[in-house]
Amino acid sequence: MLGSDLNFTPIATEAWRVALLPLLLAACTTETQPSGPKIETLADLEGALADAGIAVTPAPNPSAPELGTVGRGLLVGNVPVQVYEYGSIVERRLVSDTIRAGGYLVSGEPIDWPAPPNIWTAGRLIVVYPGVDGGTVLLLSGLLGDPLTFEAPVIDEPYPPAILVAIGAAAEATGTLPQDVQVISYESQEWPNSCLGLPGPDEMCAEAIVPGWIVRLNVGGTQVVFRLDEVGAELRQE
Repeated sequence: MLGSDLNFTPIATEAWRVALLPLLLAACTTETQPSGPKIETLADLEGALADAGIAVTPAPNPSAPELGTVGRGLLVGNVPVQVYEYGSIVERRLVSDTIRAGGYLVSGEPIDWPAPPNIWTAGRLIVVYPGVDGGTVLLLSGLLGDPLTFEAPVIDEPYPPAILVAIGAAAEATGTLPQDVQVISYESQEWPNSCLGLPGPDEMCAEAIVPGWIVRLNVGGTQVVFRLDEVGAELRQE
């Protein structure tokens, strides 16, 4: 057997454990860091910005909410940024792990930012930029990684072909443009026969399970419901 050829000595086994330990630790880490300077504290952040040629000066911070600690206002270039420094990474995570995309809820409570915020974490820091300047977002993302509040764009997926058939049928039957037909919902179904469970008078239906769809449409304020097979070759109105 293959296993009988693998005779590891205790020394070899220990060597594999040592070699795998960094990989296992990396796999268990939930936060990714950028490949730039390591930033743990406010002093680290100010140093990294200075190395990038960015002027950093203290700024008034009267409206910044408290996130378990008092924030410090900075002007990064001429852009106001709030920085929260905690006593440890564990203390910081107690707050940052509650922040949701959009940045409006922290510990379940709404935060009244002056603009939709970008929020980063690094080491003992939470860094907040409540603004929309793309250069500032790119700068801080380059140093701190992706914001916690980053939201991937929603991509509209095309309807399955059968749903397009239903839209076209509804438009044709009512003299409506297809773009004026609203899809309320569509769900996959299994119909009990080739007539999609709606046989006509004296119609013979093949008894077999037919995969397909049920589609609900809004046409000029009236709901229209269609049953279709999987590709829209067979269509019946309820």
